Amino acid sequence: MFESIRNPILDDMPLFAIRDPAVAYADGLFYIYYTYVDFRRPGNIYISTHMRTTPDFRSFSPTQEVFAGPNHYSSPGNVFRHPVSGRWAICFQSYPFSPGKDTGDQRCRLFLAESDDLINWSAPRVLAPDGAAHKYNSSPRQIDPYIVLDGDHAFCFYKTEGELGLLVSTDGLATWGEALTDRPAIGRSHMPTGETVENPYVLRHENKWWMFLSPCSAPRKIGYTVSTSLTDWPPIKYLDFPLLPWATHGPTAPAILDLTTLQLPAPPPARWLMLFHGDCEPRRSGHEAVLALALSNDLLNWRVG
Repeated sequence: MFESIRNPILDDMPLFAIRDPAVAYADGLFYIYYTYVDFRRPGNIYISTHMRTTPDFRSFSPTQEVFAGPNHYSSPGNVFRHPVSGRWAICFQSYPFSPGKDTGDQRCRLFLAESDDLINWSAPRVLAPDGAAHKYNSSPRQIDPYIVLDGDHAFCFYKTEGELGLLVSTDGLATWGEALTDRPAIGRSHMPTGETVENPYVLRHENKWWMFLSPCSAPRKIGYTVSTSLTDWPPIKYLDFPLLPWATHGPTAPAILDLTTLQLPAPPPARWLMLFHGDCEPRRSGHEAVLALALSNDLLNWRVG
């Protein structure tokens, strides 16, 4: 299945960038969702969420737009089973910006949609219409969601002014409130040199929570921290990630699958698979990126083909 994979696995540059992957597996196919940045429009860019399928990370279906429109729906965080409906669910952001701009403004919010088949999705539903309501900064802006199910609670990490806020739902994702009002879940003080942070990804392994994320500084990196609590985390450490000659600005936005839990047609070459995007040249807007894959047996040491 994973023979002869070469990185980057998806490269649509220079016309399109592929960023912020999320991945699910069903019926022999990996479903990869990602931010798709269209550079072809003079004076502006167009951002939406696209999807491709692949059985082996060598051959891919054509890219398909999933969430589109002026809200620039993007940055899918994760794909999971809804705790009430049992359907597939996906979280993502809106990223509206003014003409001539290419960065989402204070109107950015978090959204959720559901699907029976990972292809056809319900209309996006906003999690918190008024945005962030914490006290540690004054911005309502919310981007980069990631939802964690823990018993009868659901938590949604999100980026707010370069730190990670945390929402909580106790009614099956119907309504959300701030889980931490006075401090972020991950702040600048967690980072090695006070960097801002984005793109959280959280998984459960050996009775602990593992969080992976990326600093907003250049060159990009992938950090991690391990905790028994979703609200209290030790300082971030950086993975000793391989250099990427095809993405000299570094790796970011990890999405991780435990391959041993999937019904694959052949034994996997490693336990853990990471999809990530590499920031690459030419640097015109800062959105330029390609998609790549890494493998690991311990979550700490990764090999990139």
